[in-house]
Amino acid sequence: MDKKYTTLMLLILLMVGCSPRATVQVELGSLLYSTTFDSPIQWDNRQQGAVSIGVADSAYRMTADTNQFVMGFGVGDYTDVVITVDANQLSAHPDNAYGVACRASLADGSTNGYYFLIGGDGSASLRIGRGGEIKPIIAWYRTPLVNGGVAVNRLKVMCVGDYLALYANDNLIYEMRDTTYATGYVGFLVAAETGSVVEIAFDNLFVHEGVISQ
Repeated sequence: MDKKYTTLMLLILLMVGCSPRATVQVELGSLLYSTTFDSPIQWDNRQQGAVSIGVADSAYRMTADTNQFVMGFGVGDYTDVVITVDANQLSAHPDNAYGVACRASLADGSTNGYYFLIGGDGSASLRIGRGGEIKPIIAWYRTPLVNGGVAVNRLKVMCVGDYLALYANDNLIYEMRDTTYATGYVGFLVAAETGSVVEIAFDNLFVHEGVISQ
């Protein structure tokens, strides 16, 4: 979780701060999956040291003290989807990363997938996992459209065809095209700055089929 902000990202910030219009219109199709995490379900559940993930207190809670991504998965194998979820940061430290995984692999040791991230410092990034590493497609940049600190962000992720997009609180954060992955699992991930702890509660998850309007 290396947050470095560049001049290019500052230019993107100016664009994002103006709430850009999407270049692709995506319609919702059938509901593929939904949960409010009010009861135990078949999602990743584990605890090791300060790392804890699983369903508790009517949410999917993820707590970690590592700057490596901690992931939790539950549903797939999906192709074209629109994912919406409430992400509630409960911890006070602002330097962290959390968000939604789309088209991810569950194979042991695999990092394959797209990772749509925001941070408690009001930042955003898009990452891709390949070859055991997770690298940026869009580097970290700050945007006023992401609620920082102890706050809730309503996230909407689109993985439809080669179209990838992240919305926060009904505002487009970024969009782009990529053809690396076509199908995979849905889940969540978190990471903390070294020496700190991140705690995120994910709730009200909906996975719809996504269709690009002609």
